[in-house]
Amino acid sequence: MTGPILHIHKNYENDPRVSHITIRDQSKLAQGNRQDYFLIALGALGTIRDSVIFTGIPRAQHFRWLDKDDDYKLKYQRAQDTFSEVLEAQLYKRAIVGVEEPIYAKGEIVGYKTKYSDNLLITALKANLPDKYAERTKSTATIETKATSININADVTGAPDVVASRVNDMINKYNSVRPAAALASGVDVVDVNET
Repeated sequence: MTGPILHIHKNYENDPRVSHITIRDQSKLAQGNRQDYFLIALGALGTIRDSVIFTGIPRAQHFRWLDKDDDYKLKYQRAQDTFSEVLEAQLYKRAIVGVEEPIYAKGEIVGYKTKYSDNLLITALKANLPDKYAERTKSTATIETKATSININADVTGAPDVVASRVNDMINKYNSVRPAAALASGVDVVDVNET
């Protein structure tokens, strides 16, 4: 941090999210540019609630600015994008670089180990290489009759789990109802696969 903070709520005195907010940023409040000050806090803290507490600017004022000032709306979107970048940087740090954790023996730090997050790495791979790492669900059912063959295929590759699950449920329901009726009409269910 390059200088003292002009206004800071006690909840944020040691918060690493605000350590890069400089005296230059804070001077915008002193110059009367409360919008920029609020949005700088939002870009660092990520929530309106935290930005309200940090800056002392009422929540209602933020929503008035959003409602009446198109320039503020654009800046607000940029602040949200800034926080998204902060989240991505943390994801990278925890998944790729790792985080140093102390090793204790008899209550004293005797060393450090680097801890990585496999879950965050998987999340990053799915987001950045969806064709290669996205969840894949493909369901097929083959029903044959003496005269014809009917194939039901549902390719839900990359679909959210809830969509893939719903499609699979519909195919399974169809298959559980059809065999009894099919047997009565001479239709045999040959194969049902889920991959």
